[in-house]
Amino acid sequence: MNLPRPDLRRTWILSVLLALGTAGCGGTDAFRSESLDGGDARNEIAACNAPRNGSRGEVNHELLLEIPEDHGERRQWLRDRLKKQLGDHYDIPLPKATEEDLRKGAEIWSLLCLGCHGEGGRGRRALSQMLPVQPGDLTDPARHAFFSERAKLRIVAEGSPGTPMFGWKEVLTEEYVRAVVAYLSTLVRSELVTPVREKPKEAPVEPMEGDR
Repeated sequence: MNLPRPDLRRTWILSVLLALGTAGCGGTDAFRSESLDGGDARNEIAACNAPRNGSRGEVNHELLLEIPEDHGERRQWLRDRLKKQLGDHYDIPLPKATEEDLRKGAEIWSLLCLGCHGEGGRGRRALSQMLPVQPGDLTDPARHAFFSERAKLRIVAEGSPGTPMFGWKEVLTEEYVRAVVAYLSTLVRSELVTPVREKPKEAPVEPMEGDR
């Protein structure tokens, strides 16, 4: 795969700095000026990946205020928003991934995603522990099924507003974004269902002579 490696690595470094808040988030007056009035650290981080207005790129504070702070509520909010954006296309599956797609996805993952999400997708990295919003466990089957394939495509491309997860559409082509989404499915752990064994039925006990 002919990836623009120098650009990808530079972008990954910038993403680390952004996530840590040492550049962009709370680290420069430019981003501080876009944070909410009296905003806390969460708002500083959120402003870095906030919904934007038009080509000028101004933060849409009205929409930003809609983003719930609770992790579960935020994911539900994002899913509802993506359903409105994608409409009838939300549940349409993506084309079946090929082995080449998975290979591309694995390579991109190692270059761009591993730093925060971890090699196996559990997010248990030293860097991730310093993020204001912890990366979720991408190996969780329930979490994997929460968003449709096209919703994941949109999240990888455009990011998750209000979190350090920003979009990669300026770096990756749609083909590469699809490859990443396809690779995500390989990280999901299988749910091993332990068969429930029926309790053996006890044989009826013959009453003793004195009980009759």
